[in-house]
Amino acid sequence: MALVISVDPIVDMGRTLVNINDSIIAGLLTAKHNDLLDTKVLAEAQSKSTLIIH
Repeated sequence: MALVISVDPIVDMGRTLVNINDSIIAGLLTAKHNDLLDTKVLAEAQSKSTLIIH
């Protein structure tokens, strides 16, 4: 039982990560589908980001 309790927070963080990513993707796809996605604002936000993904 102690192992399950110690691993649960890690699994919970993974579930949260998936839920957040799904929400972001759903919002972007909906905005793009409805022609409401402002690509200039999105590109500007990405250029200001300090996170570098390879």
